[in-house]
Amino acid sequence: MPKGRGARGVKSAARTVGLLELLAARGEQPSRLHQLAEELGAPRSSMYQLLQTPVDCGWVRTDATGSLYL
Repeated sequence: MPKGRGARGVKSAARTVGLLELLAARGEQPSRLHQLAEELGAPRSSMYQLLQTPVDCGWVRTDATGSLYL
């Protein structure tokens, strides 16, 4: 994930971009919440919150149970 250039970045925005990049790199391989949180070094509760907007927008999909993300 690129670092800000002179201006302080918004942590949640940077995490969201990192999350989307990670999911894109995984392609169709589903991920669990704890896996995503661990790989990005974020608390699970934060990762859950970060996932809600991309899921609502249709950028990230979940399985029928809502426990796998792709």
